[in-house]
Amino acid sequence: GFDEAAFGCDKMIHIQAADGTGVQSLSVHIPAGISDGKSIRLRGKGMPGVSGGKAGDLLLKVEEDNDYIKM
Repeated sequence: GFDEAAFGCDKMIHIQAADGTGVQSLSVHIPAGISDGKSIRLRGKGMPGVSGGKAGDLLLKVEEDNDYIKM
């Protein structure tokens, strides 16, 4: 946990696809020095906009555990 938060890391997350067709895998970069409880914004990875508008942003809340960073 401390090393990941202090030095940064890359994590693979799995989320429900915005269109509901399955699971989407995303690689997320955890920046060095991030604090517990902070959020990471993934632009354009949220739900689709109304009436065909562009997708919103996905916010991931970072929680530091003794062994690893979880979102």
